[in-house]
Amino acid sequence: MSICPFLPLSRRLLPGVTAVALCLVLAGAAAAAPWLELGLLARTGYDSNPRLTGGTATTTMGGGESLMYAAGTTLGVTRSRPGPEAARWYLGYAGEGVRFARFAAENFDTHRLTAGGQFSAGRWRFQGDGASVLTAGGTEALPACAAVNANALAVWRDRRENRQHRLKVQAQTAAGAWVVRGGGSYLGNDYHTRAVAGAFAFADRDDALASVDFGWRPGDGAWGFLGARRGRQNQAVVPLPGCEYDYSSDYSRVVAGWEGRLGPATTVALAAGPDFRRYTGAIDPRAMPGGRERTSFWYEAALTAKLAAEVTLTAKAAQMDWLSSTGKSAYVDSYAEAAVAWKPRGAWSGRLSARVHRSDYFPTVRDDWEALLGIGGTWMLPRGVGLHCDVLRHTGWNTLSGVSEREFRRLAVTVGASLRL
Repeated sequence: MSICPFLPLSRRLLPGVTAVALCLVLAGAAAAAPWLELGLLARTGYDSNPRLTGGTATTTMGGGESLMYAAGTTLGVTRSRPGPEAARWYLGYAGEGVRFARFAAENFDTHRLTAGGQFSAGRWRFQGDGASVLTAGGTEALPACAAVNANALAVWRDRRENRQHRLKVQAQTAAGAWVVRGGGSYLGNDYHTRAVAGAFAFADRDDALASVDFGWRPGDGAWGFLGARRGRQNQAVVPLPGCEYDYSSDYSRVVAGWEGRLGPATTVALAAGPDFRRYTGAIDPRAMPGGRERTSFWYEAALTAKLAAEVTLTAKAAQMDWLSSTGKSAYVDSYAEAAVAWKPRGAWSGRLSARVHRSDYFPTVRDDWEALLGIGGTWMLPRGVGLHCDVLRHTGWNTLSGVSEREFRRLAVTVGASLRL
């Protein structure tokens, strides 16, 4: 089997000869310019359940195991000036094509574009970053089936034709120990998957947020703050019978937070508070007899700790109200994850990760859980060559007594190689 179908740049973006010439030019530039990085990667492996189905859903949707193949490339450009407060910026591209031996409908290519930077102007410090992920995949979803865990939909959705956009900007200034910070963020999902009767359909959704924080930082350590958030979430209506509702909303949050360094080896970030929300869309009043207002609890937390010279721990947790990609409802999205990276002085490095994710839907009665546990290792060879191996255990389970067979099990093993030019 030729590797060419798996190279997004060579087949999707550029003619073959031009792609080869461009790679050679960039490789030479990367060798001469430290601000330019170019990488190539390839991997293959086994997936016991690519469609994350179980029970009768496996028969309905054609589940089973499959081999997978992938290859791609990365390109990054960074520029900066000397000094901790100097201006910096970066541009990046990562493209990959993924193929499944048994499920051609799950094949997809991704193109990830990233950009960001920071600079100072007087007492103000500005920074921002953004990313767009363009997925070229199938234009039709799998058949709708009640015995499906909703967490599996994210895997199918992100393999199909869609666009995801993220943007975050921030400005901060200080007067003595007092700190003022303002910012904004945007998250958008633009789905191009066709809406077909009898199949899962995906509704466009987005979230826009503005924030302001006032805090006190007496030194170089952690500092506390109080703040406010104002945002808007939009959910499109799926053009199918029974999908005429949307749960678009306006929301406000009152936030208390604490972030910064706890000693030389640990940094923390915590923000939490109530979320006051009014649903402005065409809600189903029979499903929300309490009216359009809803108050919930929101939080974000992160931790980075150097446990030893070779061991680093990172952890994150968050909870927020979000909109279902299948329309008809909203849900409380919450997760907790942790990862340990072990990098001794030799050529070997290891990693261990765990994640628990919950989607608690309303007004629909649906409460879905999934857990992921991963372990992997890398062996770095001379001349920028890396060999990688990863094992992932993915589990979804059913918490609804009235609906059975909504759980799934998945084991994915991948081996690959990367080249940094």
